[in-house]
Amino acid sequence: MVILIGLHISQVYLWGAYKNPRQLTWLLGVGQLILTLALGFTGPVLPWDERGYWEAEVGTSMAGTVPLLGSLLRNLLRGGSSLGQITLSRFFSLHVAILPGLFIAFIGLHLIAFRQFGVSGPWDEAKQKRTGSFWPDQVFKDAVIITAIFVVLVGLSCFWRAPFPGPVDVMETFYVPKPEWYFLFLYQTLKAFPGRLEPVGTIGIPLFLVLLFLLLPFIDRGPERNPARRPASIAGFSIFVAWVITMVIAGHYSHPGVTGGGTAEDSTASARTALVHPADPPAQVSESVKRGAQGKGISVTPATKVLPPTPSPSPVVRTGPQGPPGPGAFIIGNVDLGDYLFKQNCASCHGPQGTDKVPNPGSADGTVPPLHPIDPELLNKDARTFVNSIDPYLQHGSIPDGQNPTVHMLPFGDDGSLTQQMIANVEAYVLHLNGVDRAQLVHPGIQPHTFFWLMVAVFGVLGLVSGGLWVRINSRTKRKTSRKSPGI
Repeated sequence: MVILIGLHISQVYLWGAYKNPRQLTWLLGVGQLILTLALGFTGPVLPWDERGYWEAEVGTSMAGTVPLLGSLLRNLLRGGSSLGQITLSRFFSLHVAILPGLFIAFIGLHLIAFRQFGVSGPWDEAKQKRTGSFWPDQVFKDAVIITAIFVVLVGLSCFWRAPFPGPVDVMETFYVPKPEWYFLFLYQTLKAFPGRLEPVGTIGIPLFLVLLFLLLPFIDRGPERNPARRPASIAGFSIFVAWVITMVIAGHYSHPGVTGGGTAEDSTASARTALVHPADPPAQVSESVKRGAQGKGISVTPATKVLPPTPSPSPVVRTGPQGPPGPGAFIIGNVDLGDYLFKQNCASCHGPQGTDKVPNPGSADGTVPPLHPIDPELLNKDARTFVNSIDPYLQHGSIPDGQNPTVHMLPFGDDGSLTQQMIANVEAYVLHLNGVDRAQLVHPGIQPHTFFWLMVAVFGVLGLVSGGLWVRINSRTKRKTSRKSPGI
């Protein structure tokens, strides 16, 4: 939707279709652009996952930078001083009722203005002499394009599922909150206005762009519409497009800044990783790490130490995980976040991507078992069964078979070193390594790819029928026109 309305408004600008007498049509189109972006802001919040939560946090915080009215606007959007259920309810009301109602009204007014003042057409006078009827010619062409776009969107939904960041977990402070791609240009531009200059980026630049779009027909009042004869307008448009594209690309590849030698979450993750390596000392978290973590809302709890070998030659009796699956087994995790957590907490023993066999003296196998591929006894193509098999290891830890294994699996769930959502993320990543989708559909009724081809068949039949009707109506119209012509 953002792409289409961006292309449409770009065509209107390049063709000079905003000029007299079509100023009202342009203003209504700008209103639709703003409403589209508003829908693009409120929609991603509704799943209330990691991305939705942080988009609401960042977006409402930006509203709070408005001079004088900032606190009022922020609390109005949030339904209070902090995010919660009321925030979600308000975004839901905005997205499914208020904004669509306004959008429908703007569409109606836009079509009325379009019919009142007419289409501008190409700037070439010779091409302007070519005319056509709105019904059925233009309506049929519009229907063909709309159908094609709809089929493409359904195809993307069926074959390229939307990413699932997992339920919101504010403890996962390593999650990098970024807006949707169509807001990345503003996100990246804001970095040039730190501290007291922040309102310039959050309020000044968006307000300037909106006013520039609204006032454009009254600034550029010349009758010329040929782009070749409007060098200043085209140059300004080119600079604007180049700035947006550059900022979007830079924002996509940007990473959060790290100051003071690293963030608290990096230090905490490093401390946790050190605990499971046999060559490292017992877990000790410095006061500076604790203070930094507490400032970010992280609870730093040292995980269980690696148990040193004991002089007793008797074998360890207790092996494997001791306990049932925990709450993490019932949460659908995020693969990307699981990848990050795996590198911080698991790769030192299981190797990168779980493929290496790290030595484990004293164990029956002599190495830490790999996770990619995982033990066939744990592997299962059913995601729920697979997760139930590996979750107890993450929750309760385990001691490998052998007399005195040096490396033990840590009880990440029991000691609180990982939250249940983090555990779910790691499990999603382990399933991903073994070719199992943690978020796979359960009893979908009809598989997505089957639904897509059925839809293509239905729309194909409708297209043939509509095309036949269009040809018939056209031929009948031409015959009537021929009978009315002189000499016939």
